[in-house]
Amino acid sequence: MEHLNLTQLAVYKLVKAFVERQKIVFDAMMELHPRLMSRYRVIPLQPEQDKWPMTFIGDWGEAKEWNYFLHGAGCRLIHKLTGEPIEWDASDVKRFDSYWFTKWVEWYLEQEHDDESIRIIKLLGFLDRDRLREFISDNLSQLHNLGLLERAYPASPNPTKYVVV
Repeated sequence: MEHLNLTQLAVYKLVKAFVERQKIVFDAMMELHPRLMSRYRVIPLQPEQDKWPMTFIGDWGEAKEWNYFLHGAGCRLIHKLTGEPIEWDASDVKRFDSYWFTKWVEWYLEQEHDDESIRIIKLLGFLDRDRLREFISDNLSQLHNLGLLERAYPASPNPTKYVVV
């Protein structure tokens, strides 16, 4: 990490935090849509799981604290109390979408906490949605060039999905 400047380090720390949060969506999908998870060879399908989910929207969690929306190969969760948005596509929990990551950072910027990464972004004035997206996109590209992120689909002309190395 010694070779990263402050903004790169801030974004990298946020990426790691977001990827860790994606594990919540992974857990939701394991419960809500095991058939899809087996299709991506995340788990073997059990006979009792060989069915489509009853609904593609609803509540999930121990206390039903998350709203979920199943889509394509993924799921979006939004926490009912905090509004935290976490979205993920199967099957690699280290892979993330830069757009969904940026939406999470926008949410995270509004929370009250003492996070050094957020202080740096606020200090630099990247609170405007368009400037924040450009800032994150630039830094993700730099982190890719430094070898900390890989492009999930290298042949794509417009890379938006990365994998944490």
